[in-house]
Amino acid sequence: MLNIPTNAFQLLDHSATHYDYNRCERENRPVAHITRQQGGYQYMEIDFITCDWCISPVGQAMLQTFMNHEVVNMLKRGLEPKENQTNIGQMICTFRSDMQGIEHIIKEMNRVCQIPNYWQQYRLDGRNQEITRDDTVYTRTVNMKHYRKMKRKQGIRA
Repeated sequence: MLNIPTNAFQLLDHSATHYDYNRCERENRPVAHITRQQGGYQYMEIDFITCDWCISPVGQAMLQTFMNHEVVNMLKRGLEPKENQTNIGQMICTFRSDMQGIEHIIKEMNRVCQIPNYWQQYRLDGRNQEITRDDTVYTRTVNMKHYRKMKRKQGIRA
């Protein structure tokens, strides 16, 4: 049985220090922090190395779907998403968004903390376990060029 704390994702507004990593490890929480800021964008990283659990393939697909919606919302807010700036791995997830988008992501991750099939245990008694990988559970990322072309055909600026 996974021991995932309620509201496990707490965003640090700075790059994580070794004190932050130690605190998150004691609390069995992932480190979620802003790695850098550029213009109106923040780059967030979620690192699961400090806890005994990580995101499962089902959780990855859910998070990718949510990120696809967030990319569309960013376009509606007039922001310019960049290709290859979002990575959803099982141990580290990275996102590029404005603060509003990052807060939505953290809120969504905390909402699904208690859904067991979104998470898997990868460490037991200090020893790493094999991580389940499932290629059949997959959600595609939004193709920005295709999205813009489709919106232009509809007469909408994207």
